Amino acid sequence: MRFSAEWLEDGINESAELRATDCFLEIFVGERLVSRFVDNRTNRAHNRVVMPAYPPAEGIARNWWSLMAGRTQTFRLRSFREGFTLPDIQLEPDGRFVNITAEPFEYGNPPVNFTARCSERIPISAFERDMGAFIESVLERLSEEKVENSWLRARWDAIIECQEDPDELLFCEAAGALGVDPYLCTDEEATLVELSAKPFAGDALPEFLAGCALDGIREALKWVEESEAALGDRAALPDLPGVVPAVRERLEANVGEDRPWEVGYLAAKACREQIDLAATHSLRDPSEIASLFGASQFTTCSNRANGLRAEVNGMADYPRVVVASYGHPSSLNFATMRAIGDYLVYRSHGRAPVNDTHSYRQAVGRAFAAEMLAPADVIAQMQDEGMGVDEIAAERNVSEIAVLHHLANCGKVRLT
Repeated sequence: MRFSAEWLEDGINESAELRATDCFLEIFVGERLVSRFVDNRTNRAHNRVVMPAYPPAEGIARNWWSLMAGRTQTFRLRSFREGFTLPDIQLEPDGRFVNITAEPFEYGNPPVNFTARCSERIPISAFERDMGAFIESVLERLSEEKVENSWLRARWDAIIECQEDPDELLFCEAAGALGVDPYLCTDEEATLVELSAKPFAGDALPEFLAGCALDGIREALKWVEESEAALGDRAALPDLPGVVPAVRERLEANVGEDRPWEVGYLAAKACREQIDLAATHSLRDPSEIASLFGASQFTTCSNRANGLRAEVNGMADYPRVVVASYGHPSSLNFATMRAIGDYLVYRSHGRAPVNDTHSYRQAVGRAFAAEMLAPADVIAQMQDEGMGVDEIAAERNVSEIAVLHHLANCGKVRLT
């Protein structure tokens, strides 16, 4: 998504920031011009909106860390318009990419109709570059017009400054993933981020926080600590590290990172080959799954925690997978395999969560689990033989939803 502003002179507004940044504003999603609208009063089409650039720049800066590090939040550009008309653009970050969608939208006052429908998916780094360039262009205009000490200037300086301090950057990204403003968060919110940073480091920290409600974080952290202590070696998978090189080699040679499904699928294929697991073999339960990786007494946890289905810990002598025992037995199989997939793909030496968010990393784990438990070629053949989705799910010990999603991702689903 890109903004292009042609500044107007002598803007009319009581606010100095709005007056200085009045402009003809073009907005692009991909190569598509989405600021094009029809004025229903005149039945004439226009390519640019007339408005100050300050409101959308301020909205982006205000939500900067959730836009850059969020996993579960959805933002609409219209929420940044402050009474002006903007196209209906939806921003959905997943921790690696931002999914941007523009939809037609009609305003009643003024009676204008935005007509474009399109989408793009861009890396967080490209989104950060483009949004930063837009904010800086607005700040440059404010400087030219001698508008000093704006909120946007102070916020942008704070954003730039914290990127020079790794600890401060990690805190801001973690707060953003949690959905709080790192510059305005309460002492309790800051404490929760700091407590979470002890067991979860790096990219795993925002992954964990994105999946937790604020009032459930302490409970989840307690569950991790107590469950690992209670299970001990019964959660260990001693042969799992030996599978990592084959998986990493396959990923580096065959796939980019634009589609998490493809990453998970290829990781599962490499894993199956490495452990010599026949595609036709159905895995019964987490214990059998763990035995493929050297576990002899694997046990799932006896309770659950808010926001976590499982967690994998790579810090000990052997990686350990703790699975929360709740839900249908097929859910336990899926959670166990998701945790194994996360370890193989990301080779984390710390802890990593398995949760219900739709982040890129969680999507990789889901794809890995689906292909390990119910290989696409096998379940497509079962479907060809006349088996229903419910029968396939029961045979492979996975959920019907997992079967449908996996077939759809592989382009082999038939909804009959």
